[in-house]
Amino acid sequence: MIDASLYYSAGSNQIHTTAGVDKTYIDNDIQEAEADKGHLWCPVPLMRAGAETLSTSNVWHNLYDEILNASYHAHPRIETLNTTQLHAYKDWVEQLYSFYTPSKLRRSIMNPAPPKEIVQLMKLASEIKHHNAKVSEENDKRVLRILLLGGSVTVGIGCSWPENLNIPKPSHWANPGEECAWSFRLEKLLNHVLFDGEKIVRVDNIATGGQTNEMGTHVLEYRLFPNPDQMPDVVISAFSANEVQEPDLQTVLHNNMQGFVKAAQGLRPCNDQAPLVMMVDDFYGDMVFRATEQTANVFKLSSWNNFMAVDYASTIKFKVLAEVEKDFNGTSPIVPLLNGNYQLHMGSGMHMGLAWTVMFNIVNSIINVCNDATIGIENHPIVEDALLDTVSVKHHSQEDSHNKNAISYQMIDPHLLPSLEKGEPPFQHIGRMQANVRGSAHEEREILEANIRANKDFCDDFDTNGKDNIQRCSYAWYINHMIGFSSAGQVDKKMTKDLIQKDGWKAEGYPIRQPRAGWYTHTPDSTFSLMIKDTELDTNFVLIVAMKSYSQKWVGSKLAVSISVVKKTDNLNNSSLTDVRAVDWDADSTFLIDGYHDIKTSVHFPHKIPVLGGAKAGDTLILHAKLVSGQEFKIAGIAFCRF
Repeated sequence: MIDASLYYSAGSNQIHTTAGVDKTYIDNDIQEAEADKGHLWCPVPLMRAGAETLSTSNVWHNLYDEILNASYHAHPRIETLNTTQLHAYKDWVEQLYSFYTPSKLRRSIMNPAPPKEIVQLMKLASEIKHHNAKVSEENDKRVLRILLLGGSVTVGIGCSWPENLNIPKPSHWANPGEECAWSFRLEKLLNHVLFDGEKIVRVDNIATGGQTNEMGTHVLEYRLFPNPDQMPDVVISAFSANEVQEPDLQTVLHNNMQGFVKAAQGLRPCNDQAPLVMMVDDFYGDMVFRATEQTANVFKLSSWNNFMAVDYASTIKFKVLAEVEKDFNGTSPIVPLLNGNYQLHMGSGMHMGLAWTVMFNIVNSIINVCNDATIGIENHPIVEDALLDTVSVKHHSQEDSHNKNAISYQMIDPHLLPSLEKGEPPFQHIGRMQANVRGSAHEEREILEANIRANKDFCDDFDTNGKDNIQRCSYAWYINHMIGFSSAGQVDKKMTKDLIQKDGWKAEGYPIRQPRAGWYTHTPDSTFSLMIKDTELDTNFVLIVAMKSYSQKWVGSKLAVSISVVKKTDNLNNSSLTDVRAVDWDADSTFLIDGYHDIKTSVHFPHKIPVLGGAKAGDTLILHAKLVSGQEFKIAGIAFCRF
């Protein structure tokens, strides 16, 4: 057995214990007090590494031991390794890390985090640290919460540890290796490197295979994540691997991705600095030009909305492109840098490198703020009606010598500084990018002004009337292994409770490997009916998450959905609305969902169906569904929601 407090020492093949570390320079309270003098909330370990004055490259170099130590302890069964295995593992981590030099990692910085959001996060982390030091019960301790959403790459499918490390191989290729995904490694990096090993940060990975930012948007809007009463402080989107498969990347950008950003920013509508939003462009597979288009989407949107964006592919693509090859079977052999085949789902090497890349971007954004503080921290207060209280400037005109149209220009404004001191308006209120139009600055200013007014009215009402009702849906479920709802038994139990009838439908599938759990039919003309009695909330939409497959068995599959409302004042027992045989499947109000597409991957899409006329709290909602074409269909989630 080995001591779990062991750490690496740069340039050494020995394992050292913390007993040999000089503690005289790690007085956190003193250093944090010094930091507070300049309103600088830099984590003490970064300050020790020179974050106030040095570049990110220098600080990253000075954190070498801490980064490797955190990476080393990402091994979930490190205490089981003997000395030989331990040193072999250490060497592998160090060799892999040697590729990720600061010059390569800098390529991944697509858009740094806004400084004010970083300052707020660092301040929050410091408050959490001091709070946790004063409480003894684990349940009373707080965390800085990162909510991570993505597809199967983010889940960790295909991620397995190198052999001979005492970690059992997954029972199936689609099962992630034990704590192998990059989210586990990122949490350890953040806590070990930024907070001296204290558990200040928790990464909640709720990624699910076959989903896109469109589904992520609904997860955020409807609060379909664990503990919705505890809003995340950071929200990360990592859906590129699935969205790059979509036929129209402009729709992906303007609908899916923008919708996600707006939903994330709306989680804390009365705090302009929270949550911090990040998009991680994690895709790197054999669609190199298509992947570059998706990377461009991430860049454009992060530039327009000023959120943090990370481009992992640029860190590794030049190395991988020069080495990838195919064997006689037409498949790629193991790529050492990735510790996996060159494909969509790559190995532990890729996940470890992705964690380092995201960590470098976070450290870089923090160091930017720390550096800025040494030359005078930015402190321009934002006036709530900044756009409505601008300094007026007189305009003058001058005719040219040929008596042509007058040239309009502005004289030098002696009142420039008061205007500048108002700072920038909160970027969260900037309108959405529009497709295929040039755009008008004047129109965007009007949208910005309207959004600021609307947000101010909302927050004033919030302050007056109290807490927002976090419940968005009276009935909801969707398949997500990371939140513990992913078995056929769970789906069956949830559906059976409210089923009126079913014919040809059943719950089946597995939590991760194919076929994944869901509500399935393999029978033409099959039907099922749900009845949600006495709804807790007003309900205006029903959300159905359905899979689209490219399998020939799914060609032509089409589901028809009919939704009816029985008012609480009506007699439910006498209503014909409960009888599926009475449904007119050709009615205009019937909603149709296709189950087939020709994209060579299966993807889950959300379909938002309006409840005509709406339902009030206490009413009863009845959903009838029929497979009107084809023989295969899968539903991966159903929700009855307010909006």
